[in-house]
Amino acid sequence: MRRARPCGLAALAVIVALAQPWPASGGVLSGLGAIPNPFSPNADGLLDSTAVHYTLSDTAAIVVTVTDWAEAHIDTVWAGWSADGEHHHWWSGRLGGVPVADGEYRFVVTAIPKAGGLENAGTPFTVDTVSPTLSELSATPSRFSPDGDGVGDSLFVSVRLELSGDRDHVLLRVMDTGMEPLRELAGASGADSLAASWGGTDDGGTSLSDGLYVLRADAWDDAGNGCWVSVLADLDTAPPTLSVDLSDPDAGELRVETATAGVSGTAYDRGGVVAVELSLDLESWTEVEFSGPDTAHWQHSLSCGSCVPGETDEHVTVYVRARDGTPTATGQGHVNTEDTIEPMASFDLVYDVAAPVHDTTYVKGGDATFLPGETISLSTQWDESGYEIVADLSLIDSEFDTSDVEWSGSGSGLYTVEYEVSTLNSLPPVYDGLIRIRAIDSFGRAASDSSLAVTVLPGLAESAGTSVSANSFDPAAGESVTISPGAGSTEMTVRIYNLAGTLVAEMDSEGDSAVVWNGRNEAAELVASGVYVILIETNLGDATRLVAVVK
Repeated sequence: MRRARPCGLAALAVIVALAQPWPASGGVLSGLGAIPNPFSPNADGLLDSTAVHYTLSDTAAIVVTVTDWAEAHIDTVWAGWSADGEHHHWWSGRLGGVPVADGEYRFVVTAIPKAGGLENAGTPFTVDTVSPTLSELSATPSRFSPDGDGVGDSLFVSVRLELSGDRDHVLLRVMDTGMEPLRELAGASGADSLAASWGGTDDGGTSLSDGLYVLRADAWDDAGNGCWVSVLADLDTAPPTLSVDLSDPDAGELRVETATAGVSGTAYDRGGVVAVELSLDLESWTEVEFSGPDTAHWQHSLSCGSCVPGETDEHVTVYVRARDGTPTATGQGHVNTEDTIEPMASFDLVYDVAAPVHDTTYVKGGDATFLPGETISLSTQWDESGYEIVADLSLIDSEFDTSDVEWSGSGSGLYTVEYEVSTLNSLPPVYDGLIRIRAIDSFGRAASDSSLAVTVLPGLAESAGTSVSANSFDPAAGESVTISPGAGSTEMTVRIYNLAGTLVAEMDSEGDSAVVWNGRNEAAELVASGVYVILIETNLGDATRLVAVVK
């Protein structure tokens, strides 16, 4: 099909001239050629057109046409006057928007110099829109483990080209899943097949990490026609990844209230999970039930060997390993060990069949006598860690609040309990007063209360105007102390205790009258030297004072 082109005076002159048998002018036309050659007018953006190029030594009328190999006219590319120098004219390879058929063609350039004469010259080129065809791209084995054990350390890649020619090229490459090139394996031109092996390294020789990779073959010809095919390969040098279903993942343990425990978890491997095994001693392994090829959900039942329900707990460490389906020298695939990239999973299994068991509780530092404002610090030993410790000090401190108790565990069943005695404690002196301590386990079971005896002196609670005339006195020398209730008091009761908590004397008064203690007990006997506690109760409030009897 001839493509219509606009005609001008120059084109008309050329047509007329072509009809005249003018002699050659001596050669104004040289350097004729076509670039690119071949080309593919298939609108793929690559080598879609070609250009004829030539050089003139003088001004000439030029007509550029395209003919087929039998010299039949196909298209007129350009017509007009051209000055001396280099020239080129592009041709799209299309007629009426449709690509011409593949095949051999010629650019024919006719030149009519001003000096007269006529020159014709031609240069061949090829139209090629047919892409090379790739087939049978394969990677064997598709899953390999370059770990140096002599089995499956590399994979073999091969590809074939259909109807390949001298102008066809092929390239084998390794790419990541984002199609970024990592390794060029092999390339060739004019070949009908290509093969290479890959040992899991990149172009710099660095071993790549485990994962999926793309093996890609690209084929193209000189006309820019191309195609590619790919296949996935799995580089796998690690055993399955493991997880365990735990009641307390942070503690790394599974705690059960019965003598039989159901354990479960997950194993995953792209190569497929072949087996999941459990052990209690790292020597004897038991294969357990699991489901699923790549992600295996496993489960098993373990019984307590030495625990006594209600009396004795048992702790065991459970080890988990799995095997995948990757070829290895052992034929067992990759197996989790302590040294593998994905190590064995382990967890503590606690058959918690008994309530907390108390061992000992003692005062840290050994001194069991405490003054107001001092901190009582206790150590209490139980059979296990992880208990909640509850302390009750209400028998030794009238101001006791459970929120004021601080406790912590050491991880071996030893706990520390601390409490600061209130300065407002209104209890009389407490001798061998009991602190009750108990432990509560994760299942809400509590041991029988453990108790510890301590001595606590009362606090110095204030009541407005209440006073004691002296901090010490000698009753043997006739001295005494006066206790005053303060203004506004309508009644007062004074009780005096020794540090053993025994009531020594009791006195009452009415109104704002004071009372006097002469250092004698209810039997009118002089009390022994020592510290005594004066508990003052009035309608305005209570107060506690200490006084020393010195003889």
